[in-house]
Amino acid sequence: MKALNSFMSMEPMRSKFDSILEVGIVTFCEKYADAFIEHAYSLGFPTDSTVEIFCKIRDMVLSEGKRNEYFNGDKETPAFDVFYSEGYIPSYSFPKNVVKFCVEKDIEHGRRAPKDIKYAPERDIAIAISEYAPGRFITIDKKIYRSGGLYSNPRPKGYENNQAEYYFTSKDYRKDIIVCTECNWFGDEMEEYTVCPYCHAPVELHSMIKPWGFAPVKGEPVKYEDEEEEKTYAEAPYYSYVPKDTEMQSYKRSHIRFANLQNHKVLTVNMGKRKKGFNICTKCGGAEVAEPLQTGDFRIFKPYRDHYQCGHERIEANIYLGYEFLTDMFMLDIRYDNQKLVSNYDNEEKRILRSAATTLHEAIKKAVSLSLDIDYNEINGGRRTRLEENGEVHIEMFFYDNLTSGAGYSSLIREDGVFDDVFSRTKEILTGCTCSRSCRNCLDNFYNQRNHDIFDRMLAAQLLEYALYGKYPEDYSEKEQKIFLVPLRKLIRESKGISEKENIVFEVIPSLRKRERNEKGKLYLNPYNLSDWLPNTFREYLEKVNE
Repeated sequence: MKALNSFMSMEPMRSKFDSILEVGIVTFCEKYADAFIEHAYSLGFPTDSTVEIFCKIRDMVLSEGKRNEYFNGDKETPAFDVFYSEGYIPSYSFPKNVVKFCVEKDIEHGRRAPKDIKYAPERDIAIAISEYAPGRFITIDKKIYRSGGLYSNPRPKGYENNQAEYYFTSKDYRKDIIVCTECNWFGDEMEEYTVCPYCHAPVELHSMIKPWGFAPVKGEPVKYEDEEEEKTYAEAPYYSYVPKDTEMQSYKRSHIRFANLQNHKVLTVNMGKRKKGFNICTKCGGAEVAEPLQTGDFRIFKPYRDHYQCGHERIEANIYLGYEFLTDMFMLDIRYDNQKLVSNYDNEEKRILRSAATTLHEAIKKAVSLSLDIDYNEINGGRRTRLEENGEVHIEMFFYDNLTSGAGYSSLIREDGVFDDVFSRTKEILTGCTCSRSCRNCLDNFYNQRNHDIFDRMLAAQLLEYALYGKYPEDYSEKEQKIFLVPLRKLIRESKGISEKENIVFEVIPSLRKRERNEKGKLYLNPYNLSDWLPNTFREYLEKVNE
């Protein structure tokens, strides 16, 4: 940053450009690259690495087939944007990915006149793609607005009546992505994948648009009682990097390895309902949540008010809202025993493992915020399961600064004393509450509400014990098993013509342990079989009776 700032302050550059924001990336690389390199070497501090990275970016920008990507019509991508996205300049203190929710006002000259902004609350895009997504309610100055699409004021020059078209034709906003159907891996549309290179599950190709802003339906407030809010949320972040063994360090004598990783791509995306995305008019930007069973009838309105009437002739269906960014992250890797513990063997095991890993990740995230004495929302992250070619399974968890203007908190997790404190606090969070699975005293909060139904602190505690000490969940006592079996035995007693057979034995095992195959006259069950999946368990019992 010092080298760029001092270069742009030199008279030849200062006379042409106000800042690095004013010069296009191709122009900078073609006309000023040599001068910048010479200037960097003249500075009184080491700049070899600075020059080396810049040369790689210059060669990429000017390479065959790449140069044209930085032009949208006659507009050139600013050099700052490319340097930022490639991690050449730090994200700290640069609130770059901020979008507005624009509410315009009518002015005295009439409805045909350009609109001034009445309200424009801002959110980091990571938060905005959930809180401002089409269908959501936004309360401003005691009025309720329903988000109606993608919009920003002022509109791009030459696109006053079709503002969305500008962004849909820009490679900086519109792109295709490959997403794994099971884990949190994503790839570029140009890469050829039929299965996930991470967990070997099928992959899907989807179109994605980076929101440039949001605005209310017709630009007007609504009556709460006349509208129904449609809530959608950003998925757990996706990333495409597979860590190298050489980058990972072991944590004491545990199954845990960790690393600080720099400048890796992360994808945050709102996939709508059941991953069906949003239907968006590519002219006006009006949008709606796509229904799982789309009939072809769209209910889209302009997200602003003026004389122009959009006929919504060009609607793209099932578009995801999201964006990619480079970030530094802290990664945990748990070597996992999928022979003795649940894995992805079937849907039942998948759900249990998902619950355990999601809950543990959330507990660690909370513990990090407490250890570093920072706000809960300063840290974000995700997790996924990796299947190696030799059959070995790893559970990966990663953490990064939530806001693009973050302060590098994630890199502090591995510092002496912090790591130990994080695990100590994690254990306390998971075992220090009296609730059955989760509550507001331990894990639940407003921001993780979409995961409340899958949190299970007991499962997560079992996974943590295995990760730290290699301990497998212990057998339940006879008394504990009897308590777990109460719902099933009650259901058997209350069913007409059915009675509990003395020749059928029940054994309840911890949910994280892989269930053994049922034997003649014996059923192996876990707490989930006796609560969430009780009807299925009852049918399983009837089959055993009729053997």
